[in-house]
Amino acid sequence: RAVVCSRIRGNTDLIEEPEVMFEPEDVETLYRIVLRVLSDTKWKKHLEEENLNKCKDFDQRKVLEIMETIYRHFERP
Repeated sequence: RAVVCSRIRGNTDLIEEPEVMFEPEDVETLYRIVLRVLSDTKWKKHLEEENLNKCKDFDQRKVLEIMETIYRHFERP
């Protein structure tokens, strides 16, 4: 799916497309972005592909491997 979100902490960590972000109080920019997503199918498809690729970074197996590495680093001998 295409994502449109406010420019706040958390969202800015996950979403790499700055053109889908708006300031929390900026309704006009939100409106403009949503209209573009709905009308520009090529751009929407691009956003969907980017988001799908980003989701792969959060695959359960990948996250577990990272967490195991972190915990092993702090393991006592």
